[in-house]
Amino acid sequence: MTDSLRLRISPETDDIVVVTVTGVLDLSTRDELAAAAIGLLDDTKIVVFERGGVTFLDSSGIGTLVRIRLEADRRGAEVRLRSATGHVAEILAITGLDRWVTD
Repeated sequence: MTDSLRLRISPETDDIVVVTVTGVLDLSTRDELAAAAIGLLDDTKIVVFERGGVTFLDSSGIGTLVRIRLEADRRGAEVRLRSATGHVAEILAITGLDRWVTD
């Protein structure tokens, strides 16, 4: 893939941080997302991934989302997905991860 992953981290409230994700979430970018998200879990209760700008998601990206969710559960935090569309929304539905979607 030629796109890269871009992350914008914005506090929404004292307990909620929104991570706007754009570009490609695959084997080459998964570690970047995991490091950023897991780093946020020390300081917030809820991490929301705004995913409307994700252009490609593969199995390693899905695995990363699950890894982040498991780490959040371990720390007593929560992970939510927001604004998944098109290809990404279909993948989330097929894998059952659409249960995390909050619009």
